[in-house]
Amino acid sequence: MSIMIDKKFYLLLLIFVSLSGVCEADQKKSGIFSNWQNPDIGMTLDGVVDLDDAEGPWKSQGINLRGAELIVSANIDPYAFLAGNILLTEHGAELHEAYSLFPYLPFNLKLKLGKMLANFGHWNLYHVHSMPFTSEPDIYKVYADGMLALTGFEFSWMLPIGHFIEITLSAYDRIQGHTHDNGLFAIANLASNRSLEQIASEIGAEKHGTHWHSVDGKILSEQELLALTDSEEPAEPQIITGKRRLAGFAYGGKLLTSIEIGQHITVDLSGSAIYQHEYKKSRCPELNDYSYSKLLYDASLVIYWHPLTSNRYRNFQTGVEMLGTYEGFERISNDWIVEQYSNRSGFFGWFCWRPARRWQFGGFTEFFEADNNQEDFYKRFGGFITFNLSHYQYIRAEYSRFYYPQILDGVNQLRVQYDASIGYHSHGRQR
Repeated sequence: MSIMIDKKFYLLLLIFVSLSGVCEADQKKSGIFSNWQNPDIGMTLDGVVDLDDAEGPWKSQGINLRGAELIVSANIDPYAFLAGNILLTEHGAELHEAYSLFPYLPFNLKLKLGKMLANFGHWNLYHVHSMPFTSEPDIYKVYADGMLALTGFEFSWMLPIGHFIEITLSAYDRIQGHTHDNGLFAIANLASNRSLEQIASEIGAEKHGTHWHSVDGKILSEQELLALTDSEEPAEPQIITGKRRLAGFAYGGKLLTSIEIGQHITVDLSGSAIYQHEYKKSRCPELNDYSYSKLLYDASLVIYWHPLTSNRYRNFQTGVEMLGTYEGFERISNDWIVEQYSNRSGFFGWFCWRPARRWQFGGFTEFFEADNNQEDFYKRFGGFITFNLSHYQYIRAEYSRFYYPQILDGVNQLRVQYDASIGYHSHGRQR
């Protein structure tokens, strides 16, 4: 009798499981269980108010809405991940990132292709609102025209050993930096050459941060805008765009490793470089098709302290990033056109301490060679304090003092930033 009961029980169980499978398949077809295809969506609002004494008594540039950043991402299928990042400003919309990521290739390989924050240095992987301070490092603006959001592909390989080491090889359309951080240095540097605004107005270009959008949709840097000037003397070499040889593309690489010191301390070490052999071409008729190269190189060391059991919101980080550039220029001397390559470098250092859930404070300093051919050095230092209203919004106050000869020498600036986020949002190697 007991044997018959067991057989009936197993038969009923088998029928129930089969029917459940059929119902689940029908529900999947109707889209009830297809939520894995719905993307993660997030938006961040970033606004800044400033005061400075660059022109005597303290004055303000007004309320600067740096933008609302919209990010959308999801798994395409089991093989790839798709992400897009659009910056919305009062002047329109601008694509910051749109890339596919293939994270599960054989032999520990990973492929990223599209428009992305280039895997270069440390802070280049962060948008300005996700940095612990309000202002982007000025050294990026001088050496790379801002942060590098480049179009191309990156192949990464994690070595199959017990210690984390990742090697990245990349190819990009070209070296092109941009920024929407309308800091005091960017505005003062542009104001020192009023012809930029005159040229922009003549061609109908609109200013976005420290670059311009032409009427045909092209993004123009300061150098590209200067190349449009009419002069009896040879103009500044022109950045190469459009159809070009393979030497006109940019190629890069990065080596990254992390060292665990106990349970609470992590040290990140990285070295990276991007090189474009034909970066600019001469506009002098006698030097037709003569080109100049550009090399960007970087080394960074970052130390993180994140206790596992002490507190939910308690951490400390400090680091230093060295950035340099080796770039060709044309100089005019005694009616001769002279080719000159200049090697400039400097560093940006910071620390950030979060003792409690609400409060966070720190400081920064940078020291680097100027690009004005005058052998000047730029120095800036400052501090910041952040009050986190919640996990999703904060208010930050930042103080900076500039020692930039011929531009901002002994100038103070105070900036107050407000940020609010909804949904999913992440940048860089965040802890």
